[in-house]
This record gives sequence, C-alpha cells and structure tokens, in this order.
Amino acid sequence: MIIYRLTDRIPVKVGELTFWLSPLSTEQKGKLSSFSSIVSGEKIEDALKAAAETIRMSVKQVDGLKDAQGNAYEVELGPDGLLTSECVSELTQLDGCDKIVRLAVRWGMNDIKNPEAMRAEHEASLLKMRESGKITDQVYNEAMKIFPMDGVTVDFSKIQSVKKKSSAPPLV
Repeated sequence: MIIYRLTDRIPVKVGELTFWLSPLSTEQKGKLSSFSSIVSGEKIEDALKAAAETIRMSVKQVDGLKDAQGNAYEVELGPDGLLTSECVSELTQLDGCDKIVRLAVRWGMNDIKNPEAMRAEHEASLLKMRESGKITDQVYNEAMKIFPMDGVTVDFSKIQSVKKKSSAPPLV
C-alpha cells in the first residue's frame, strides 16, 4: 500500500495542461463534506462552493498555461499555502477544470487512484445498479459512454515532494 504525504505533488494531465495536486488533509476533507447537508431527508449540495474549495485546496501548480500576453501563467498561493480566491476564479474558467474537481474530490474523500481504476469502479457500480433493477439497460449504456475522467492521465512515477518548513526548534 502506498501513502501520499500532504507535501506530495501529483501530476495530473488534462489535455495539454498538467495540474499538480496535493492530497487533502483531514481538516480539508471535513470542510468539503460540510458543503452538503440533509434537508427533509434529501441530500443538498452546494456544488459551486465545493468545486471552488476543492480547486483552492488541492491545486498547487499548473504547467502549460499562458496568460493573455503569452506569458507562463503562475498560480497565486496565499500565506496558508492555498490558492487565492482570484486564482481559483481564473482556473475555474478552464475547459477541463471540472475533471480536476472530480478527481480531487474523489481523491480527497477516498483513496488516490489512477483514473482507469476509477473507471473500473464506475463500471462495476453501474453494473450492480442495472442488475438490481435500479437503472435500465438504456441508462446503463448511456452512463457507460460518459465517464468524467476521460482524457485525464496521472503519472505516479513523477510525484514530487515539497519539504515542509519545520516550526519546531532544532534538537540540541
């Protein structure tokens, strides 16, 4: 079994862009789960807030992106090491950002897996629903055509680790 440290940066390629994501902390996972609540027995989610917060907490760098003047785009990190709200607003305009959000949320709430493994789980889940009669063959076939991670690749061999600055005094 592999453990990913909060200081690890995992490269996720979507089209020509590479997003460098970090795993989420327990506190961050809790914050994401707070964007859904049960009202009258139904789960209500604030998807826009959850998406923006997921991007803010997980994206640490984007390679292959240029600004309107043709300069390399650099993400802006606040003093907390997370993206600024302005930077989040800019990144959420990108085509493919929805895939990064889905992957980061999935990784944050579950374990970090390759999109192909996630596809297999998606297929198994749909198959189970079809066999139990919860969805029709037509719904199953349509859902199998649409997988939110198509075009997303992760190269786990290129993970980088950023050393955290220690706040503890040196041992004497």
